[in-house]
Amino acid sequence: MDADVKTLRWLLRVEKRRLKEAVRIERERRIVFPETSVILRDVHRLLDAIAIREGRLSSRTATAPEPGRFEGGGNGGAKPRDEFDDFRNLLE
Repeated sequence: MDADVKTLRWLLRVEKRRLKEAVRIERERRIVFPETSVILRDVHRLLDAIAIREGRLSSRTATAPEPGRFEGGGNGGAKPRDEFDDFRNLLE
């Protein structure tokens, strides 16, 4: 990524909004879309790129995590908390 930090921050805001909406739709429809993992990966890459340009992270330590698999399952009861709850709170 050869963009300046201002552009990267703008892209990060866009991707965070996309991720928030994707997670909302997944929960509403009770289905996981592969695109959500791609958006999450892009958010991580943008965060790393910004940190590198600001000198907070070495380019050698920046690695994009592989998209994880989500194994959901509902029993019709109350929704259990998961890692998306904490992540969504960060986005708001």
